[in-house]
Amino acid sequence: MYFGVMNSFDLIVLIVLAYGAVRGISKGFVIELAGIVGLFLALYGAYQFGSAVKSVLTEYVTWDPKLLFSVSFLFLFIGILFGVSLLAKLLTKTLKFVALGWLNRLAGGLFGIYKWCILLSALLLVAQEINSIITVLPESITEESVSYPFLEEMGRFLIDWGQRFPREDTPQII
Repeated sequence: MYFGVMNSFDLIVLIVLAYGAVRGISKGFVIELAGIVGLFLALYGAYQFGSAVKSVLTEYVTWDPKLLFSVSFLFLFIGILFGVSLLAKLLTKTLKFVALGWLNRLAGGLFGIYKWCILLSALLLVAQEINSIITVLPESITEESVSYPFLEEMGRFLIDWGQRFPREDTPQII
């Protein structure tokens, strides 16, 4: 791979990745990871147990069933997110106590860069699709870019990885 001179696209990518690194260092790996894992757990938990909470609440209030399910879903979603956040903060304090806070921050910085690489890869794939209709990224910029091939390859890898999961097993939330 040729590492030539960076262009404006590469500079924007570098700024975004630096932001991800700084944010990851300031929050730490545990908090960064808990944010992503907590979101998925909250969605899954609220979807799986929303009906059970709705059944319990039906004994106490006489609201519309759709509204009651929405309230149950929201209550569970916020509760699970809050619980994961508390656990992450407790683990972060424990890591600081045993003098591993620096490792948590270092890993957080690396994770922040990785997370933003994934986001940029996804945005790049969307931009490529839009490029077939109107020019968003001129070919001259993408051909001269140092980071474009890496982000494009990462995006393709993520699409291939995501297609390994069968769609029939995916729960329909809406």
